[in-house]
Amino acid sequence: MMSKNQRFAGAIASGAIALAAVGGGLAVHAAGGKIPAAGGGGGGGGGGVVVVPPSPPPAATGGGAGAVNALMAPASPITAVGGANEDPTMPRAPFAAVPLLRFVPTRGVVSVSLVNMDPVRYPIAPAGAVTSPCSGTITIDGVTTSGIFPAAATAPNVGSALGAHISSTVASPHTARLDLTCTVIDKRTKLPVTHQTHWLGSL
Repeated sequence: MMSKNQRFAGAIASGAIALAAVGGGLAVHAAGGKIPAAGGGGGGGGGGVVVVPPSPPPAATGGGAGAVNALMAPASPITAVGGANEDPTMPRAPFAAVPLLRFVPTRGVVSVSLVNMDPVRYPIAPAGAVTSPCSGTITIDGVTTSGIFPAAATAPNVGSALGAHISSTVASPHTARLDLTCTVIDKRTKLPVTHQTHWLGSL
């Protein structure tokens, strides 16, 4: 039996539900359903309502032929900005920030990638940086990579991105967890604010 998170990810992948940036949280709507009025943009998140699908996976061509993809699901219920599990999507991003778990058999690689994050809440670290207001941890098949800093997303994605990969020749199963916490100075209050997002996935 599939868990609630697996059913959520499956519904997103099938197009049965859509995501919308509303205020600082994540709103879920049945496909074709009514979209609520826009909310406030607390802390840089959700500056207006736009139904946005998760970013499409890379094309399965060349070395990526035969790739298997799975959208990850929130590890706990999505909260408003400043809560225990924010929607990390950048305002007006072309796609929702939903992590992708991907296995490419021709390359023997399992990866996790999260793009289209709000760089105000999840700031981009300069190349070669040794410190950052963010601390990311990604665990794939029990292998944990910690101390990951957000980087600039690659077009057509926007904002900040986080990712990691491991080597594997096993088709399945694969499991993953992504945790990202950033403490930044709020431009309005001049006080430190913590933003965090947590996701689980399997394929």
